[in-house]
Formats: sequence, C-alpha cells, structure tokens
Amino acid sequence: MNIIPVHHAWVTLDGKAYEVTWDDELKSERLSYFGVPFKMNYVNRVIATTETYGVLDQWRVNFPLLAGRHTPDEFYQTSDS
Repeated sequence: MNIIPVHHAWVTLDGKAYEVTWDDELKSERLSYFGVPFKMNYVNRVIATTETYGVLDQWRVNFPLLAGRHTPDEFYQTSDS
C-alpha cells in the first residue's frame, strides 16, 4: 500500500485521535499522526473569512498560517485555552 501525506483533520476526545473518514483498510498500526490542535474560534474565523474549509491549504489568501502571519496565540489550542 502506498500512501502520501495529506492535510487532514480528525476528531479528538480525551486526548485520543479518532479517524472517522478513512476506511478500516487504510487504518493500521503503521499509521501515524502529527497534529496541531487548533482553537475552534480560529477555525471558524478562517472558514467564515475564506468561505472554504481547512486552515493550512489557504492558497487563495496566500497561506497566512504557513507564512507566519497568524501567531500561535491566535490558533494553537492548549489544554488551558
């Protein structure tokens, strides 16, 4: 099986990631996640502003998150925030 990295989101509950969009055949012990927890108000703001889903691949507005125009305080969800 050949898999390429993709921008993708998953659901978390009590600190555990749950993959709900990939079929069971793609899920395996070899599957790894590297994730950044986003604040929901940031995600909602990006969706409302760009009228598209997703926060990483925002090519229409020149990738503000990846270009560093949005600070971690704006988007990063900590256990305290």
